[in-house]
Amino acid sequence: MRSQMMPTYSPPENMEVSHGEGIYLYTADGQKYIDCVSGIAVNCFGHANPELVKVLKKQAERLWHVSNMFRVPEAEKLAQTLVDHSFGDHVFFANSGGEAVEAAVKAARRYHHCKGHPERKRIVAFESCFHGRTTMTVAVTGNKAQMEGFFNGDLDCDHVPFEDMDALKAVVSKEKTAAIILEPVQGEGGVRPFTNEFIKAVRELCDETGTLLIF
Repeated sequence: MRSQMMPTYSPPENMEVSHGEGIYLYTADGQKYIDCVSGIAVNCFGHANPELVKVLKKQAERLWHVSNMFRVPEAEKLAQTLVDHSFGDHVFFANSGGEAVEAAVKAARRYHHCKGHPERKRIVAFESCFHGRTTMTVAVTGNKAQMEGFFNGDLDCDHVPFEDMDALKAVVSKEKTAAIILEPVQGEGGVRPFTNEFIKAVRELCDETGTLLIF
């Protein structure tokens, strides 16, 4: 049967996934596979985790989506837990990584605008990164193949080689740069981790230039 799904990917024609359990995927014809893709690195708890199923079922029977216009105790409790275990002071819940990056870029540019420096809007990223597939996050990623046909120009984004501090310092400025964005471990770049020393140096550069840092 011909699928009416948009052909954004090319899944195997003869492999239909029926269900999952833990780290395993099962196909309609009974084959069993270890799920090394994990929903492109988002299903870190596996499939059909009993504890998660229990909690999700309980919540689904009580309340669904009500937007941020109303207070939801469980959401506030989760936000507090995340703040308690991270460097952040506030939490923005998003539907995807792309939406999270969009929000971070907007927040960085808005920050400088409110500080009286609207000209500071350029975002600096590293080559071979991946930050999403929305228009803005495609520009931040900088992959020419993914950008083709969508927009002209760079949407105020710069890119430097992986762990090249000299190149980074040459691009970042107090006059134009809003933020530096990096993945502590690049995914599409080949599962390449930045060294702790380099990340600390980036933090210091941001402090020196008044630039925000997005992880």
